[in-house]
Amino acid sequence: MIASHASFDARARALHAGALDRLSPPVQAQLVQRRRTALAGKPSGHRRAFWPWAGMATTAVALAFALQLRPLPVDAPAVTGSSPQFAVADTAIVDTGTLLSEDPEFYLWLAGNDGQPNLE
Repeated sequence: MIASHASFDARARALHAGALDRLSPPVQAQLVQRRRTALAGKPSGHRRAFWPWAGMATTAVALAFALQLRPLPVDAPAVTGSSPQFAVADTAIVDTGTLLSEDPEFYLWLAGNDGQPNLE
């Protein structure tokens, strides 16, 4: 298995050397200049300054989008008790009862299918 890795590595190095031989002199000079800059540890100018601004812009757009999708506040009835939490809970119970009482056919369907498997 080690021999196959060594042969793969040798083949990859040979292909890389062949590709470098076919590069034009201006491209080779540009690559040498970039290699020297990278090894010296110098930032490459405007590209470094771009990423923080792009990150901040993306965050601002995501925040604006999230604010547009937030649920709208529901108008709560006037609070007559000691706490608004109880008023919201009472409203939810009344709404559930109202929904169930508006559909008597549901109860007829429920009573008609008691214990009967649907074999259709």
